[in-house]
Amino acid sequence: MKQFVKRIALALCMMACFFALTACASANSEVEMLDPQMAAYISQLSEQLTIGVAAIGPEDTETAAYLQKQGETGLSGAVESWQNSYSDTGAFVRVVSSEAGISEEYYTGTVMAQCEKRLVEFKFLFTSSDGQQIDAIDSVSVNPDYTFGEKMVKAAMNTAMGIGTVFCVLVFISLIIYCFRFINPALDSLKNGKKEEAPVVAAAPAPAPAVAPAPAPAAPVASVVEDEGEIQAVIAAAIAAYEADTQAPAVPAYVSSDPLVVRPISHGRRTKKRY
Repeated sequence: MKQFVKRIALALCMMACFFALTACASANSEVEMLDPQMAAYISQLSEQLTIGVAAIGPEDTETAAYLQKQGETGLSGAVESWQNSYSDTGAFVRVVSSEAGISEEYYTGTVMAQCEKRLVEFKFLFTSSDGQQIDAIDSVSVNPDYTFGEKMVKAAMNTAMGIGTVFCVLVFISLIIYCFRFINPALDSLKNGKKEEAPVVAAAPAPAPAVAPAPAPAAPVASVVEDEGEIQAVIAAAIAAYEADTQAPAVPAYVSSDPLVVRPISHGRRTKKRY
């Protein structure tokens, strides 16, 4: 048990040392890399840009498009963000404070501006190739300072909208599934109706039977027998030839040389004579 507690304490100490070293390194890098003159220049430039962006009212719709065409995407995004949040902030009043810093590869300029309804934070990211001169504006964010109650109200509204959207979609899907019990019978009835109304195709007439060609006339007899006696002789000769072909040949009687003769003997019924 004691070893387990020691291990937990050692792990917590290591985590604390790790975060302390990280914070010290980041603070030292900012102090060493950020020049006071550069910080003053960034703060002054951020204030001027804030005043210029805040001077554009929500009714101005051409400035953002013009900046976008000129390639100033950072300032164009700043103008759009300011116009979108104008209803929550109101008109610009004055600059409260400004500060400069470094974030990875960018110089940062943060300006707190007082507006009619609340404080607004303008945060600029500047790019620099040599570390001594600002090259361009990378991006600008406009963050109104909402109170805790306003944040909770917005969070509740976002949650309600999300849950409401999910339930609306689920109800819609349930209705679609419920309608299937009516859609399928309707489709079946339409299909049956189409089958009944389909025209009956008349059967094609049967082809006419082929007419057999008329028999060719018999060839005429080449020679005509004029004498009736010759006709009778020819007919008699034909009949005799036919009978000779069809008559079965006579089977010769079998003559045996054996003197033994087998004859059937029938025994008659003897009757006694009475005298």
